[in-house]
Formats: sequence, structure tokens, C-alpha cells
Amino acid sequence: MKIQDIIDEYSLEIDDIRWYLSHLLCQKFLSHKDRPQELTRYIWSGELASALHNMEEQFISDLQDRLDRSLLDEARAREIMREIEAVKKNRH
Repeated sequence: MKIQDIIDEYSLEIDDIRWYLSHLLCQKFLSHKDRPQELTRYIWSGELASALHNMEEQFISDLQDRLDRSLLDEARAREIMREIEAVKKNRH
């Protein structure tokens, strides 16, 4: 099965995935509020820039690779799509 087929099945768009990934990054940032040095290092090191570069394409590619290598099953892929759907609903 292709990840893109599952994405289509859930009527998700690239922008929905980008929003979800942004939400995850926001949660990561908020988890650093008591450790600002770690957040500063994350931004300064270029890890943030790397994470943002084509993040939705990389995410889809990673899911497909994990699915192809049986490191991710279809049920978990669908669970991730439901998580994206939930975050999408809170967006509007």
C-alpha cells in the first residue's frame, strides 16, 4: 500500500500535513520552556532549519520507507492520519 493512497483516503492535503508537523514542532518547543539553552542550541545548530526544509515531503517519504520495510504497519499509518485529521479540525 502507498502512503499517498492513505492520505487521499483521509482527504488530507500537503498543507494539513505541514500544519500537523508544525504542531509537533510547537509541542517540542514548549517542552523546552524550562531548558531554554536546549532550544537555543536546536535553533543555532541548524537542526530547526533542517527539520523545516521540505518537512511534509520528508515525512511522507519516511512513512513510505518505514511501510515498505515493514517497520510501520498500515494500522499505525492510519492512526497517524487520524492524528493529522484531529489537528486539522482544531486549525479552523
